[in-house]
Amino acid sequence: MDVIEKFGNRVSSQALKDPEKARRLLLAGYRLQEKKLQFLPDRGLPSSGQDVARVVMKNIIQSLSEPENAAMVSIFVPGELVMAAGLTPYSVEAMSCFMAGTKCEQTFLRKTEEEGFPETMCSYHRVFLGAALTGILPKPNCMIYTNLACDANLLTFQRLAEFFHVPVFSIDVPSGQTSENVAYVAAQLRALRGFLEQTTGHQIDEDKLVQRVKRGYKTLQQFDAFQSARAD
Repeated sequence: MDVIEKFGNRVSSQALKDPEKARRLLLAGYRLQEKKLQFLPDRGLPSSGQDVARVVMKNIIQSLSEPENAAMVSIFVPGELVMAAGLTPYSVEAMSCFMAGTKCEQTFLRKTEEEGFPETMCSYHRVFLGAALTGILPKPNCMIYTNLACDANLLTFQRLAEFFHVPVFSIDVPSGQTSENVAYVAAQLRALRGFLEQTTGHQIDEDKLVQRVKRGYKTLQQFDAFQSARAD
């Protein structure tokens, strides 16, 4: 049994007895990993990959240690708005990946099954739901989700809305891309801005939001160019 497996077993056993203690233990492990990524990065990764590893690790730590300033989100929620409101967004998929990497996910899968959710449900959501329902994931400031890319979002966030009793915002994305559907989603995103400002009491800075959106657009352009070059 390796160190990570022993650590995961310890977190798992504590999660059912004392979830807050399990969360502190998990955070301690993640903070040590953050130091490792800083001083002993994986040389098998390019520098960009090393940077991403540190950024995502910091995001997970902030989500668990400062839940009052964090938002539970599904993977296609636009992070620019959430971060502009002063919140740290963390997705079902990202948190579940870290739980699986820590090898403590089996306890959370069993918890979800005990709650009556089917085994055929997306594994990311089953791990996340189980972790939340055991109490190892703290109560967030709010929750935001879309109906993309699977129906599990509807099950997960509706259940956790009842569990945490926090403000929830849902973005309905139609299947077809027409001008009417784009306008429909755009109207919801404008409403999301109002929701975030009301929930946090923080006025979103228009200039900073524009900068974030421009950076995201530039990233997509560069990714597209990279994919085109990679094809050859």
